[in-house]
Amino acid sequence: MGENEIKKAVDGAIANAEAKPKRGAGQSGKAQRATAKRAFPFRVDADGLARRVEHESDDGSKKTAWVRFGSELRVMSLTRDAENEDWGRLLEVVDRDGTRHLWNMPAQLLAGQGDQLRSELLRLVFELGARRDAKGWLMEYLITAEPDQRARCVSGIGWHGETVVLPDGPIGTTADGEQVILQTAEKPDHAFHIAGTLADWKAGVASPALGNSRLILSIAAAFSAPLLALDGDDGGGFHFRGASSSGKSTALAVAGSVWGGGGTRGFVGQWRATDNALESVAAMSCDSLLCLDELSQVDAKAAGAAAYMLANGKGKSRAGREGQARKVLEWRVLFLSNGEIGLEDKIKEGGGRIAAGMEVRVIDMRADVGAGMGVFENTHGAPDAGSFA
Repeated sequence: MGENEIKKAVDGAIANAEAKPKRGAGQSGKAQRATAKRAFPFRVDADGLARRVEHESDDGSKKTAWVRFGSELRVMSLTRDAENEDWGRLLEVVDRDGTRHLWNMPAQLLAGQGDQLRSELLRLVFELGARRDAKGWLMEYLITAEPDQRARCVSGIGWHGETVVLPDGPIGTTADGEQVILQTAEKPDHAFHIAGTLADWKAGVASPALGNSRLILSIAAAFSAPLLALDGDDGGGFHFRGASSSGKSTALAVAGSVWGGGGTRGFVGQWRATDNALESVAAMSCDSLLCLDELSQVDAKAAGAAAYMLANGKGKSRAGREGQARKVLEWRVLFLSNGEIGLEDKIKEGGGRIAAGMEVRVIDMRADVGAGMGVFENTHGAPDAGSFA
């Protein structure tokens, strides 16, 4: 290369460098993102998700067209945890009925072919077009989108700093005003639902509970659950022991009404579950109430370990596929349980004996209060206990 050619190459490189906007040198990071957004080849509106495509017309000129390849899907914010790891995307899917679905998608689902990602989006009623390039465009859109908003993500519900995180959203924000959002590979199934009004609940549940000690205890446990973290207390539980049709399940339903419900069983879960499933249920109840119906359904040999695990607030240690230690699930719950026999008797069925301290962590009590109406003492004018329940 001759001297003149070298000089021209250097001059060209300098000119290119000076033409590029630099952060801190006339253009902020926000302005850089704004510049990038002007070239962003995607748009979202009520008609759906579209990509800008250039094509050559018959006369040889280049034209631009917007090609729709999916229904309405928005990237609302980028999320990351307190250590600036576990990044994700808060997505909003709008279905055909106009219902808004939010999902905080872990960025790791963007690896590979994205099958799990598309499966969950389809479950949320995102409609991906049949075009051959639609899958690739969807991945490109999710990877390159740069929303202005940022949020913090967590892997479990409950208290995180001064914010309480629930599956459908947080109560409170971080000190710098950011939202704290639950991030999971799939939108979790849960019973933290809202219905009716506070006045309805007071009239239909709280007022009739007056004069009924077991119902008042159940409601108090429901409201006390999120206070454990504030006092640094451990979790534990209460077990109602009594005959069938004595109102034990009603006591659990009354307590569960504080936190949610819906479906056939409302907020009340079942003892009948594998260890892994019970761990997941407990983790999804952290800093809230856990209601488990019918102790007889759990295996006698597993009953003691399950109850101790719930009160202890920690699941089993497990290894990943490569032998590395996987993250152990943790929780802090107050739980209500019921059954025709007590926990100690259930453990003895399997040939075991109750562990030291278990009787303090799980309080066993008779469901029947001795008034001839099972768990009830005052039916507030109802003709019988069944009608009152």
